[in-house]
Amino acid sequence: LNIDSDLVIITYSLSDRFSFLEAQRHWLNEVLEVSPESKILLLGNKLDERSAVSIDEIGDLCHKLGCLEARVSCKTGQNIRETWRIISDTLINSYVDGNHPSTITLESSERDEEDNRCPC
Repeated sequence: LNIDSDLVIITYSLSDRFSFLEAQRHWLNEVLEVSPESKILLLGNKLDERSAVSIDEIGDLCHKLGCLEARVSCKTGQNIRETWRIISDTLINSYVDGNHPSTITLESSERDEEDNRCPC
């Protein structure tokens, strides 16, 4: 794994505890090891479903590791805009601090704007 990024987004399913544990055990540790300068956003998806991971557990992990945290529902669009704000603010602050981020292109479809859903 080779990461040269200002922000790494690790996504897991809120409704699948195994998904959270794998993100924690494998991906978080890997990113911290190979790219300790990168900011990390731990992104829980499926906010519209019953959660198998407690908010406190997510918060404690992110506090301990110094990562950002967001929870979204791509199905309903809940917290999508707020998460894009976290991403853009993080990258802008990285640029202002003198760490120039890689080129990023964000696209939005008309459908996305109409029904507030994630295009994924």
